[in-house]
Amino acid sequence: MPQTVFNNVQILDCSGAQPFTGSVLVQGNRIKKIAREGQSLEHEAGAEVIDAGGATLMPGLVESHAHPSFANTATLEALGDIPPEEHTLLTMRHVKLMLDQGFTSLNSAAAAKPRLDVV
Repeated sequence: MPQTVFNNVQILDCSGAQPFTGSVLVQGNRIKKIAREGQSLEHEAGAEVIDAGGATLMPGLVESHAHPSFANTATLEALGDIPPEEHTLLTMRHVKLMLDQGFTSLNSAAAAKPRLDVV
């Protein structure tokens, strides 16, 4: 599995502790090792090494009550006027926006139409 090393990151582990500077080794889609600044972090020779420039690295956010299929319509009834294909693409766009903002999972509390929250 390919390895990626993120150097020079502020690690926010959400344990309640203050963020700290360090490096993170990711193998595949799993964190394999975390090292504080000054500690060595061994990795494969072909690993991709990224200098994060002091950016914060943290676990993905969870949205426990979302409505990604609700569009910006004047009334709830107007949601029924959106063609299913367009509404599916709109829902996907909303979910992609959330993913881009750091949300890695969400619970769809209700969909505007049946099966739209399956996206």
